[in-house]
Amino acid sequence: MKIKGSYFRRCMESNLFQIADGKINIHSFAKDGTGMFRVLKNDADPEDKETVEFFIKKSDADIISAFDELDMEINEETNSIVFRSDKTVIRFQNQTSIQEPKPNIAETVLIKLGSEEFVKASALSEKDAKNMGNITAGLVFCRNGLMLYDSSLSVYYRYCGPDNCGPEVPIRVPAAILKLAEPKREYSIRLSEKLMVFMSGSEILYSGVYAGHNAKMIGYDPKPDGTMTIDDAASFMEHIRMAGAFNSLVRLSIKNDLLTIENYLDNDDPRLYSAEMAVNTNIEEYSILINAKGMNHMFSGLEADGSKPLVLGVSDTLIRSDEIDRYMVMGACSNPDNVKLKLKGTGEDGE
Repeated sequence: MKIKGSYFRRCMESNLFQIADGKINIHSFAKDGTGMFRVLKNDADPEDKETVEFFIKKSDADIISAFDELDMEINEETNSIVFRSDKTVIRFQNQTSIQEPKPNIAETVLIKLGSEEFVKASALSEKDAKNMGNITAGLVFCRNGLMLYDSSLSVYYRYCGPDNCGPEVPIRVPAAILKLAEPKREYSIRLSEKLMVFMSGSEILYSGVYAGHNAKMIGYDPKPDGTMTIDDAASFMEHIRMAGAFNSLVRLSIKNDLLTIENYLDNDDPRLYSAEMAVNTNIEEYSILINAKGMNHMFSGLEADGSKPLVLGVSDTLIRSDEIDRYMVMGACSNPDNVKLKLKGTGEDGE
């Protein structure tokens, strides 16, 4: 039987191949409970009616995937799989002792969100959260949308989905299923108490779901009194990035309708980056210290590209930015040089 090496791409820890009538059914799975079903057409040998079944490990599949086309045969006496390409011969043991999992996909129910919002929110999570295991750092799916809290940056992201789009009891979203999804493919999502499933045509991705979340963050929706509108959002975003290159902490100050962006001055590093911008605001005086990387996460999460004005809500402890169906909140850094929020025309500090 002829077969293409490309069919062995995207394999996981263990992979069951079943070939019959010109079609290849592949069930890839891992010990962590994630898996993927795929159905491919064997274009290399569509007329072959032979029925073949074998297990192969990811490390072996990766080798086969480097070849364009191969001849394959199963040696039942030695329980081995032999691949040939020109003068190259590759032989693997058929891993028949592997137990194939049987996820109960039939019990899942279609939900109102597609995979795009899950993948987008997951991209904002802590990239190197090694201790989070198979769960994205703080990504929670709840009744009315998705919530992400990145504790290292004090950033809270909320996507507000359709009413009752999610489960009654919030669940932690498994990172592994998001990593299996192809970036340009659209998936519908099905959910049960034990399983999350991404479906797209002849492809099904699945993973177990997880309990545990910060209950205080589920309904987090602060309404700061101070507001500022930055017309030249592109310049503001660039100033944040530049100041953040000098120090991870950046100070934002407002006085006389001028916004000052400057890096936090470290006694061990006298370098300074400072810029001023005009700002439309209801604030008389204000100064706050923020994490530059967290602010860049905010730009990314709301897909801000600088092409339209940026509106920020502020208080003594946070900064908030909104889009039509989502918002992000970032906590401020406690610092004795912070200036308490004072609103115009009140003669009093803002609440």
